[in-house]
Amino acid sequence: MGKIKVLDAKLANMIAAGEVIERPSSVVKELLENAIDAEANEIVISIKEAGRKEIQVRDNGYGMNKEDILASFTRHATSKISRPQDLFNIGTLGFRGEALPSIAAVSRVTLQSCTKGNHGWRVQVEENQIKKIEASDSRVGTTVIVQDLFYRTPARLKHLRSDNAEIASIYEVVTNVAFAYPEIKITLINNDRESFNSSGNGNLQEIIAKVYGLETAKQLIAVDFNNNDFQVSGYIGKFTNHRANRRYMNFTLNSRTVRIPAIQSVLIEAYQNYLPVNRYPVAVLNIKTDPRLVDVNVHPTKREVRLSMDDSLYKLIKENVRKVLLETSMIPKVNVEKKEKTPQPQLSLDEEDLRKILEEGKTIFQDLSKKEKTWELKESEEKLEEEQRPQLNRLRPIGQIHGTYIVAESVDGFYLIDQHAAMERINFEKYYQELSKSKTKISLLVPQVIELSYREIQIVKDKLELLEEAGIKAEVFGNNAIRVTEIPLWLSQEEASLYINGVLEQVLADKNIDIMALREHAVATIACKVSLKANRRLTIDEQQELLDRLILCQNPHCCPHGRPVMIFYSIYELEKLFNRVM
Repeated sequence: MGKIKVLDAKLANMIAAGEVIERPSSVVKELLENAIDAEANEIVISIKEAGRKEIQVRDNGYGMNKEDILASFTRHATSKISRPQDLFNIGTLGFRGEALPSIAAVSRVTLQSCTKGNHGWRVQVEENQIKKIEASDSRVGTTVIVQDLFYRTPARLKHLRSDNAEIASIYEVVTNVAFAYPEIKITLINNDRESFNSSGNGNLQEIIAKVYGLETAKQLIAVDFNNNDFQVSGYIGKFTNHRANRRYMNFTLNSRTVRIPAIQSVLIEAYQNYLPVNRYPVAVLNIKTDPRLVDVNVHPTKREVRLSMDDSLYKLIKENVRKVLLETSMIPKVNVEKKEKTPQPQLSLDEEDLRKILEEGKTIFQDLSKKEKTWELKESEEKLEEEQRPQLNRLRPIGQIHGTYIVAESVDGFYLIDQHAAMERINFEKYYQELSKSKTKISLLVPQVIELSYREIQIVKDKLELLEEAGIKAEVFGNNAIRVTEIPLWLSQEEASLYINGVLEQVLADKNIDIMALREHAVATIACKVSLKANRRLTIDEQQELLDRLILCQNPHCCPHGRPVMIFYSIYELEKLFNRVM
């Protein structure tokens, strides 16, 4: 007699249920998706004891008749697809026909549903067996009550996390659905107390305010951009609005909450040079595309998907987010009611005046680099449209604090400027312009040999072409070294070592880095190393030259590593601090 046996239906259902229903939030997710597929515009979720004792989901969708109710508890029974080719054009959240059977395999389920113009039905299911079915008086829609979750699998029940952790997981599922469907009114009730509700008026920013707080919502930028394959809309945070983890980056694909780490990485890259190290942006983005480009049949939970034309999406997000950040004013200002006052003259300089200042022959920062260059403005930068240029009036320095921070005033208030971060931004844009403008390389009289481990050599071998795009011609030298023979023409000897080490460091740290990110990282490294350090006393003239250079930068608000360059206090804020205004 053979050893291999076919499992009975009850045991097979319990095994399959383990893939779909991992914790109480899994139940909430599956029932929410069913309600949305039933075209509900109002959904109420009630939980007791973190979902262990009871989960109830009530919707006002189109409901089910008796025949569909009975069929819905049969594994792989669904109204969403009927042919193999339907798997490649899925327009609903559910389609596998596993939700209700999986839930019923690990809990006691009562389902009540009614279609328009008919009386309703109530069914009780336990161990995937219909125990009772009867007619009921109910409104149009469906109510599912799940009780005693995992009562048949005590090991799973024992290893659930604390009540607070499970409630937090349910809250995250509900709010993610609210982000994807702001037009649906969703209410979450925990132990008879309302924990969350969305109005269903379609205002996504209002939902973000309820989830993340009003101050966070105020610091968001609305975005909407597209190409031939994708449309991306939603909100991204200003560079001052960042968090210590990635949980504040939310993405939906065709209104389905998904986990695509590559999209997270692309968004983080777009914020490169805007955020401090190990800080992450806030974002709620909904991506729309042809369902035929998406494979959602990867895992029973449907959180992981595979995407065609993904490079097109990554490029779309990265380029447009960077553009939005560059064009958005990053210095917060207090909005004060306008009062009629006598117009005051604005102190400003045009670019010609600024250029004259910079060309007067001053050599204030000679110690910063062995190869001193006259500060020049790119002709293309001179012709930037006004709305693309940071809206800063000329700043007049007043003095320094601890040789580190410059105090400057303008017509609208005063600024505290970190002199190292300011010079770092100036140098970064200067070097990046040089790198973008000049592709010419120069041969080194004495090639630079850099020792690496065997593993690192194997990585660099595959990236030699990328290094050459970045202006570094290198070759493998023996078993544990590379030899650099050519570098960009504009680099001095000191800058060359910093640049080469910066490029190699990034290539070894990120195997998937692109040429733009590689250049930015290397240039940021040089800019940081050669910039003014803290505790360096500057004369008023030196401070003025630094500020004049700063306001000509495309992004004067933060250094290449994301730290703020300046903090602004308006006249109104000062008057308020001294109780001169109420």
